[in-house]
Amino acid sequence: GKGEAGAGGVEFVPVPASRADVFKSRSLNVAEKRRLMRVLTFCEEYARDPDRAQFTLPPDGDCAAGDDAAADGAGGFEAFLKSKGLPDALVDLVCDAVVLDPRRTLSAAAGVRAVALYLASMRRFGTPTPF
Repeated sequence: GKGEAGAGGVEFVPVPASRADVFKSRSLNVAEKRRLMRVLTFCEEYARDPDRAQFTLPPDGDCAAGDDAAADGAGGFEAFLKSKGLPDALVDLVCDAVVLDPRRTLSAAAGVRAVALYLASMRRFGTPTPF
């Protein structure tokens, strides 16, 4: 649903805990929901089999198969999210609330692992199958 205004007019928006939460959101259009789900699904697949899901981020920002270490120096997690077409508001949500990186210091690989950890914790302590 709609977020609540907090101190200083900052709007608080619930962080999605399941696929249903993402698709119930009225603050995202259908294309944004699909892009977010693709990123979350990629991160979950990476957690299941990191050897198969390793990636690099070439200069154009597109994700390709390759070496995880190269991703660390390729613009970081924020650049990875933007390369996947996430709007700034969703990049902020993922960086600030899901991976707890408001200063945007995580590498792409570390950010993907942090999203996977979030999804695993939601499965363990929240919904049985987040995505």
